[in-house]
Amino acid sequence: MNPITLRPAAPGSSGARSRVLAAIAVACLTTALLISVRTWRHDHRSGITHSQQGSEALSLGNREGAEQKWLAGIESDPATADCYLQLGHLYLEERRANDAVRVLSQAVARMPDNGPSFLMLSRAYMSAQNVSAAEIACRRAAELLPEDADAQGLFGLLEGRLNHNPAALAALQRAHALRPGDRDYLLALIRHQMLASDFPGAEATLSPYLQAHPQDAWANHLMAVINEQKPRTPASIQMALRYEERAYVATPNDPRMAMTLGQLYLAANRPADALRVYSAGLKVAPNSEAMLHGLVSSNTRLRQPAAAAAAAARLEAATALHQRIQHLKDNLGLHPGDISLGLELASLEEQDGDLTSAYRLLQKLIRLAPADTRSGAALAAFQQRHGTPEPTSLPELAVSDLR
Repeated sequence: MNPITLRPAAPGSSGARSRVLAAIAVACLTTALLISVRTWRHDHRSGITHSQQGSEALSLGNREGAEQKWLAGIESDPATADCYLQLGHLYLEERRANDAVRVLSQAVARMPDNGPSFLMLSRAYMSAQNVSAAEIACRRAAELLPEDADAQGLFGLLEGRLNHNPAALAALQRAHALRPGDRDYLLALIRHQMLASDFPGAEATLSPYLQAHPQDAWANHLMAVINEQKPRTPASIQMALRYEERAYVATPNDPRMAMTLGQLYLAANRPADALRVYSAGLKVAPNSEAMLHGLVSSNTRLRQPAAAAAAAARLEAATALHQRIQHLKDNLGLHPGDISLGLELASLEEQDGDLTSAYRLLQKLIRLAPADTRSGAALAAFQQRHGTPEPTSLPELAVSDLR
């Protein structure tokens, strides 16, 4: 086949050239009209109209009216995603997690390549306590939004929540590269570097941040843990102590700080200081086995046998409590419908100070057996004692996580 070449127009070809230009103009006009018609159809679709009307109602503070407009838009134009998205956002704000999951699942079905919609769906699943489904939705958001720090960072946090540490580490590295100043993603990245035993890497990541934020208690705590993991020398112990003392002064009611500082005081052969810190920590976490073990060690070194024996007895009771809790969890996993087992477990979790787990378990028992009045009565009594506990954040790293 001969190649196509462009040649100069032959004399007298102006008419042909005019016809070509006219044809191009007609084609352009037709394309513009088609785009205009499609845009008009989109803007005047029932779903779009109801979406806009619902937004106007919401701007006036009429949340119920907005919801009704969006529901009407879905009914009249179920193929358009806008009203599903608007409702999903509203339900998330109103903490109607299951409703948010329902409408946002419909939204992403209509917009399978829309990353922000999958990100919102992931948040809805998290609100509904469905971490596995949240991870799937967030994975898709991260695939669709490779340059979005939140999509990468939230995916990393979810992977960490599910103990998928290599995937969490990779996603958090991307999030940190995209947004270096984000504290949450930075500290989560450091946590996973430490869990991977990459303490030099964690120190390199943390050092610039800590230099810029020397009063950040958790950052000081992490640097203390990093130094505590180095070969044990007087210099490394003193360096770790310097960071952990700064962290403890800023957050004296955090038992993780007390536990770490107590261990470092014992390593530095300062049992009296360790005893002081452990005693204060037990006021916040009275069933902490690590804290009670530290109390036994401190009193033993100080040659206070009676106090050491008392602490040992408390340690034995706390260990028995935690063993019973684990036993009940194992049995409840085999018999999830056993309400008696669930109620005992919720009671022991409350006794252990884990109010969020106890509260969620009671809610789950009510859903499993709504006709069994024991769970409802237990939840009402729990709320009378404690109110509604705030959701716990993602777990952060303590020294005990590394041992």
